Amino acid sequence: KVEYLDDSVEADGFFSVKGMAMPDGISDKVKVSVKNGKLAIAIGGKGVDFIDAEPFIDENDRTQIPLRYVGEKIGCTVEWNEETEEVTLKNEYNTYVFKVGSPEIHYTFTSTDNKVLVDRIDMMDTSPMIVNDRVYVPLRFVAERFGYEVIWD
Repeated sequence: KVEYLDDSVEADGFFSVKGMAMPDGISDKVKVSVKNGKLAIAIGGKGVDFIDAEPFIDENDRTQIPLRYVGEKIGCTVEWNEETEEVTLKNEYNTYVFKVGSPEIHYTFTSTDNKVLVDRIDMMDTSPMIVNDRVYVPLRFVAERFGYEVIWD
């Protein structure tokens, strides 16, 4: 169910942020490739360095990524709540709250004056998970919600 808190918002059940300004030096493409047997992720032509956690393909054929590395690379803040096992991914207008083990994601979209325009629950076909003390989420879900196109090379 989608609840629009402002009648001026027009949408068809999916609120797209396509066309919003990207962080400096970033284009709107996320490229996934395999190099030396490992998944490599590039955002806007710049590789993402996964220091202590690597992306992988899960049993549902989803490319799972450690959220903090990619979230920060696309200009978002990433906050972890250990008590609730929730991670918040946020930029100027969009906030996504992922709960480990749940396919439900709480999404809010705010205006420039901080008025909540959209407040809803989105669903993924897989759930965020913790692997080696890192929260992993599907790359495509995150990238597309922030206006990026995911391409495989």
